[in-house]
Amino acid sequence: MPKKIILVFVLWVGVTSAGLYFWALSDFGYFDEGSVWLGQTSFPLEQLEPTEDQGWLVVHIRKPNCRCNILADRHQQTVEWPANVTHLTLTEEQARELGLQVPAAPMLVMAQMNDTRLRARYAGPYASGPLCSANNSFIPEVLASAESQQTDMLWLNGNVKACRCT
Repeated sequence: MPKKIILVFVLWVGVTSAGLYFWALSDFGYFDEGSVWLGQTSFPLEQLEPTEDQGWLVVHIRKPNCRCNILADRHQQTVEWPANVTHLTLTEEQARELGLQVPAAPMLVMAQMNDTRLRARYAGPYASGPLCSANNSFIPEVLASAESQQTDMLWLNGNVKACRCT
C-alpha cells in the first residue's frame, strides 16, 4: 500500500509541475516570433494625433483576455513617466486598423514630438522576461537615450523574450 501512495504522489507532483511549467511559460517567447519587423527601419504613426511640442505619446496596445496584460499594467504603474506624456490605450485590432504592425501584445509604442512631427522611438514589449518586471524595463533606457541624443533613433525590439500573446 505505501508503494502505491508514493507512486501516486510522485505522479501527481510530476503532472502538476509539468502543467504549471507549460501554463506559466505558454505566453513567454520571442516578441516578434514571425519576424514582422525584420528589415523595417521606420514605424509609421501618421494615423495618430500628435502630442504637444516636445512631448511623448505612449501607446499601450492590449490583446483581450491575454494574461500578460495584468503584468504590463503593473509595470506601467511603476514607471516614472515624464511630465509631458500622453497615454493612449488601444486593442490589438484598433492598432492594426490604424496601420500599426503588431507582432504580439501587450505592446508599447513610444513616440516623441519633434519639429511638429511625431517620431517613433521604441516599439516592443515593456520588459524582458516572463514576468514583465520593472527591473527588466526598456522604458528608462528609451527615455534617457532620447534625452541625450538628437538623432531619430528607432528601436524595434522584437528579438527579445517576453510575456506576450500572439
